[in-house]
Amino acid sequence: MGKIFSRRHKEQPKKQYSGRHGSYFCDETSITAIQSDCEIDFFQKYKPAHLDSVICVAGIKPALSISGGVDKAVVVYDYLNGLVKQRWVGHEKPITAVLFAEKHRMILSASRDATACLWRKNEPEPAVTYTGHELPVTGLALSPDNEVLCTGSRDNSVRLWDLMTGTSTLTTSISRNLVTCIKWALDESFIAQTSEDKELRLWDPKTLETIFAFPKKQSILTTCDISTDSLYCLTGSSGGNNFGCELTLWDIRQQKVLSEFKGHNQGVSGCMFLPMHQEGKGLIASCAADSTVRIWDRETKDCVCLASLDGAGPLTSLTAYPDSSLLVSSFNQGIHLLSADFSNPHDPQIRRRLQY
Repeated sequence: MGKIFSRRHKEQPKKQYSGRHGSYFCDETSITAIQSDCEIDFFQKYKPAHLDSVICVAGIKPALSISGGVDKAVVVYDYLNGLVKQRWVGHEKPITAVLFAEKHRMILSASRDATACLWRKNEPEPAVTYTGHELPVTGLALSPDNEVLCTGSRDNSVRLWDLMTGTSTLTTSISRNLVTCIKWALDESFIAQTSEDKELRLWDPKTLETIFAFPKKQSILTTCDISTDSLYCLTGSSGGNNFGCELTLWDIRQQKVLSEFKGHNQGVSGCMFLPMHQEGKGLIASCAADSTVRIWDRETKDCVCLASLDGAGPLTSLTAYPDSSLLVSSFNQGIHLLSADFSNPHDPQIRRRLQY
C-alpha cells in the first residue's frame, strides 16, 4: 500500500468537514482527521468508479474490484492507481449483483432489467445474456467449477444456466420467494438462498429441489454467505430502530440457529465469513444502512472493531481479501477500501484507506 500514500498531488485548498465522529480537512484528493474518536488519520480519494450510487462490489484480486451501480454500469477498477480498467454499459436498468468467473477470467452481472450478463475483457457487448426471468434478477452465484450459473429473481424463481451457452437447464418457483441473495457451497452440496419471505432455503444444485427451509426470521433476510467448509451459513436481516438488523449464524448439518450478532441499528446489507483471523479466531464482517462496518468474533459474538463511514449513506455490499483489506460500496460516496489492523490484539481497528 506504500505506493498509494507516496503519490504526490497538486496542493489544493482544503475545507473543514464535521462528522459524527470528528472533524476533518478535505480536498479533492484526500481527507485528514484533525479531531476524531475513530482511528482514521488519512485516506486517498480517487476519481469515482460510478456516476451514481454503487449497489454491489466484488473482488478479483487485491488492487482490482468489480462493481455495479445505479448508473447501469459494470466497472473493473484498479484502486492502487485510481484507474478504470473496463466499463460496460449494456443493461437497461441498475445493476444488482456482480461476480468474477475466475476460471474463464470473465465478469457476471445481474440487473433490475430482469437479465444477467457475462462480459469478456475488451469486448463492449455481453458474451452471453441470460433471459427468462420476468422481474429484477437479485441473486447471482456460480458453481465451484465455474460451469453453471444460478440466478434468483423477484419473480419468485431460481434458475440454473449453462454459463457459456446461456441455456436455462433448470428452474423452480415458490410463491412469495422474492430472492434477495444466493450463494453456492464450495463442496457443491447445496445452494443457499435468502428471500423477502424471511426464510433461508437450501437447494439441491442437481435438481433444484428444496433440501431444507429454516424457520422464518422476524425480518426480511437481505444477504447471505457460506463458510469455506460448507458447514455454516450466515445471513443478515433488514430492520430499523434496533428491531431486526441482526446477523444469524446457521448450522447446516444440525439445521438450527447457532447464534445471533446484534449491534447494527439499520438493515444489514452485506455479510461474509472473513478469509482472515485474529489470533486464530474465526471472524465475520457486516455492513449496513447505518453507515457502519463491523467485524465480529464468531465464538464470543462480540463486535471486535467498527468503522463508521460518515457521509457515505447506506452501505450496500462488502467483500474482503486475505490481506486484511475490505471493500464496501455505498449510496453517497462510491466504494471504500478499508483495512483490518489486528497488530494490537487489545485494540483492533478498521482503517479507511481509499475512496473511489
